[in-house]
Amino acid sequence: MASRRRFLQTMAGCAAGIAVQSGRAASAAAADIEALNAHRIQEIRPFKTQIHWPRLVGKNSRGGVHGRGPSAASCAIITDQGALGWGQAKGGSAAAEAALKKMKGRPLGEFIDPAKGVLDDDFLTLDFPLHDLAGIVLDKPVYEMLGAKGKKSFPCYSGMIYMDDLEPEDNPAGIDKVLENCALDVDYGYRQLKAKIGRGNKWMAPEAGLKRDIEVTRLIAERFPDIELLVDGNNGFTIDTFLRYMEGIGDVK
Repeated sequence: MASRRRFLQTMAGCAAGIAVQSGRAASAAAADIEALNAHRIQEIRPFKTQIHWPRLVGKNSRGGVHGRGPSAASCAIITDQGALGWGQAKGGSAAAEAALKKMKGRPLGEFIDPAKGVLDDDFLTLDFPLHDLAGIVLDKPVYEMLGAKGKKSFPCYSGMIYMDDLEPEDNPAGIDKVLENCALDVDYGYRQLKAKIGRGNKWMAPEAGLKRDIEVTRLIAERFPDIELLVDGNNGFTIDTFLRYMEGIGDVK
């Protein structure tokens, strides 16, 4: 009986603790919504963000030289109290104007709840800037606003190992250029590299292209034995071609 009493007392204590924690969480969530509702949407400003890659990026199996970085459509959302959040968004000026007509003058909390995210699918194009704005208003980084329960670190690969052996067209640099780029990304801290394959789809004769893909893969694995190697063949591979590629790279992971 004494054991049963202790068990029941322990369970009652746990239930009380959970109730207190739940109450605190509900109170904090209500305070967040109140803080968001103190801000009203005043302006949505579209702009372009220029992405700067650290080097010129060449071809993949389907597209020509990719250059030094694209521009991305972005939006800034500004409240009547001067808070500003921004991020990548879809649709450009027309979408921003349409959103502003629906959002102007309304409380921020009508569009985003830190516990749920964007509340209306019509505004999912503003997902990033709305989260950034909510984080600014609540003085919290977005990861904390989302619960801060995820991993603190995770693997991240470099996807910039393109077909730079083929550039420039009038004097191709050869495979050493690909290995040089691998070394640069390893120096940056990457321990996973993703190499583009599929040279025989557009840029080389099919057999010569497959042979080069195999050679590049094997050399990267040989030169950088401590990294994880991924490959990306967007186009030009049949099942048979890819089986031949796998046979050609042998025991390369």
